[in-house]
Amino acid sequence: MKKGLLGLLVVALTIVGCQNYDDQFDDLNSKISSLATTVDGLLSVQTTVSALSTKLDNLASTALTDSDLAGILTEVAAVKQSVADLSLADDLAGIETEVADLDAEVDQILEKLNELLTANAVINQNVRITSLAELSLAEDLISTGADDPNVTINGSLVVNTTGASDITAAADVARLNAVMDKIKVVMKTVTVTADEAITAAALQYIQGDLDINAASGSVAAGALTTVTGAMEINQGGALLMPTLNSVAGGITIQTAGVTVTSVDFSGLTEGAARTADNTLALPNATSVKISGVLPTTVNCPAATTFVSNSTAAQTACTITVDGSTDFSLGSATFSGDVTITATGAVNLAGVTSAKGLSITSGGAVNLGGLTSISSATTISATTVNLGSVTAIASSTVVTATDVTLTGLTSVASQTANVLATLTLVGPTSVSVPALASAAGNIVAANATTFAAVALSTSTGTIDIADAATVHLKNLTATPTLLDIAKIVNLKLVEQSSTIDFSVAAHLVTLDYTGKLVTPAVENGQTNALTISSGNASLTTLTIGSAGGIGTLTVSASTLTTLNTAGVILNTVVTANSALETFAFGHTHVNGDNATVVDISGNPKITSVNLGSLSKVKHVNITGNASLTTIAAPSASVLAEPITTVTVTIQNNDTGGTYTAAVAGTETTAYQPATLTGETVTGFKGFIDAYVAAGNATVTYSIEIDAADAAIAGDTAAQAAGTTQQLTNNNAYIDSAKELLLLTD
Repeated sequence: MKKGLLGLLVVALTIVGCQNYDDQFDDLNSKISSLATTVDGLLSVQTTVSALSTKLDNLASTALTDSDLAGILTEVAAVKQSVADLSLADDLAGIETEVADLDAEVDQILEKLNELLTANAVINQNVRITSLAELSLAEDLISTGADDPNVTINGSLVVNTTGASDITAAADVARLNAVMDKIKVVMKTVTVTADEAITAAALQYIQGDLDINAASGSVAAGALTTVTGAMEINQGGALLMPTLNSVAGGITIQTAGVTVTSVDFSGLTEGAARTADNTLALPNATSVKISGVLPTTVNCPAATTFVSNSTAAQTACTITVDGSTDFSLGSATFSGDVTITATGAVNLAGVTSAKGLSITSGGAVNLGGLTSISSATTISATTVNLGSVTAIASSTVVTATDVTLTGLTSVASQTANVLATLTLVGPTSVSVPALASAAGNIVAANATTFAAVALSTSTGTIDIADAATVHLKNLTATPTLLDIAKIVNLKLVEQSSTIDFSVAAHLVTLDYTGKLVTPAVENGQTNALTISSGNASLTTLTIGSAGGIGTLTVSASTLTTLNTAGVILNTVVTANSALETFAFGHTHVNGDNATVVDISGNPKITSVNLGSLSKVKHVNITGNASLTTIAAPSASVLAEPITTVTVTIQNNDTGGTYTAAVAGTETTAYQPATLTGETVTGFKGFIDAYVAAGNATVTYSIEIDAADAAIAGDTAAQAAGTTQQLTNNNAYIDSAKELLLLTD
């Protein structure tokens, strides 16, 4: 192959064959014809381009010769010069645009010509460059000018500058590199042994193996994309081949006697890099960018940057890196157990499925795409993102100051007899807003705040710090909270189970919303809340307005204020020595049992208003020494007539003025007794409503404490006969005649 021919081989090696350029030259002819009527000089250009077009069409199906090439180049040069001359003529000012278009068309012709010629740039022999003599021969085969094309070697390539090679001088190495930089394709194996800095800037494709032994030199092939065989490289420094796409036989990096400082094989879609079987060990590399499935062992402790772009499933692997600048793996699936130790952050955001994980990081760990944990997992980091994990079904230990578990819905049993345990070491605040099931255990020994607003506890337990604040949906049993005795604040948003909080000795605030049974049925609302003397620290009890409670019992507590809300069927408030304010805000729900109220032995409460209640069957308000004002329940909704109704109001501090009766004489009429200003209001109407409804049994005993003595001593009103008002001398209003004394 002659240098004159190679002078125009510019770009492609395998693309262009026979082509038809009729359309392009027709376009040129059209432009020239339109201009020829104005500029006579363009007629000769038209003639030249037409002839050139015909010649190229004829040559497209034949091999090019030097004379052919020389003639074409001469004619193209003449056309370009003619166009340039025309564009500079004074009389072409009005057609400059047309001339520019013509010039561009000619450039396109030249480009297509180069493509056609480049397709013929093939060396049909092996090439060997191990001496200056062989280098000279190679220069005869491969032209190195700037406009000379890159070539295909239809054979093997062997290059050696070591040992007895006389390619040592800088100028000779430069000559070698000029030749190497023109080689684009090698159709057999390539072997380069170098103690010099060798470049192969254009090399893209090798049909065979690639062997680089440059322990005391270097080989740069930054454009290489494909090696159909295996690749072995023994070279120190930076091994940078980011465009390398396929190495079918894999890459072996030999590290004996060299120091590899960085690696970039990040473009691989076929093949993988290894330093030994199942191993990638680069102790000195500060940047490692690779692709392909990682081997069993990856040891790159100095790599501040470690990036694996492979999207294939990652098998079992142990990875040790620095990772302080960047650490990321492209795999979405870990089909084997993966262990990672990194100084910096570990970015595994793309991982959606994993088997066993063991990650130790000095920074953040991002597993934001992981959806479940089914094998034993251990993670230690500054922060851990497990935001998409919905289920934990195996023992999991996470050590971090902050752990994101926003998607977690269940902590399940690991086996039929063994509970999975989620252990969180470090975070002082744990929020699992979607957690609905915890058959397994949760341990967060440092957590002073634990929020699981959707969780109905089951067989598992929750272990948190002392003096914690806990937020749950439903607590099935107090032993579920291992630290119930030391919890300070507790909120339950939909409590359906009956809970006795007597063991919660340090509980300061309780925010309780019971689950309202809908639709209401008889005996449906069965949940009970009990506050007792065991709750010695409780100062605030809040009853949720949207909930329901079957029975509320507050007995011997230290509460000073009690405000109720929602639906409560039975209210028992007894012997609360510190209770000063008791505000009824709850009501009844139709469809369930009638309501019971028992308020007894609370020495400091001063008023009780039962007006929010309906369908009340029993009222017992007794022994409240400071209770002066009592308002009756509503009579708008009553219990069914078969219901026994009782009202007992005694030994409180209610007011009222009783005026005794005056007995009649032969000359004066009987003056009935009167009761005015009583602070027990509404009960006459309440009782009358039940009597009118036909209830078989309606009993009542109402004491107006301020009028006890006057009532008991009114003999005139107690006297038998038609005027009798008091039926006994017990000072209580407990008969129909006595009930008339109360104001409607």
